[in-house]
Amino acid sequence: ALWEKGLISVYAHKDNSTHMVNGQFNKIEISPYSASEVTVVDTTAPVIEKMFFNDESSFAEGAYIPANSTLYITVTDDVAISNMSVGLGNAMTLKLDGGKETYREVQSHATLSENGKRMDIALPLTGITAGQHRLTYTVHDAAG
Repeated sequence: ALWEKGLISVYAHKDNSTHMVNGQFNKIEISPYSASEVTVVDTTAPVIEKMFFNDESSFAEGAYIPANSTLYITVTDDVAISNMSVGLGNAMTLKLDGGKETYREVQSHATLSENGKRMDIALPLTGITAGQHRLTYTVHDAAG
């Protein structure tokens, strides 16, 4: 497929004011869609195999977490895992205690292996307070 130059323009305004801003990005290339190209059908969601703080052998659900701990996550998928930290509805997200804190740098601590079918994360959570916490981790496969 031939790539074509594209342009993304953004316009925004501040509510209850006359302030407006705009910008554009023209260093983007777009591939034309071809229905005849083979599409991978992936209906199986990724599996979070492991998710623990500091030491897998001593961690238990509901455990007391020390301050400044490291979170370890292992995810597998039958086709491939999306390691995007920004996306339209399919970005990795990690939220602490119902969204009081959102960690956006998960992707920079992720390592893909097995042709994208496995992802290992070691994320230092500096600033986390000691105690019990609830983490919500969302991950998607490459098919969305």
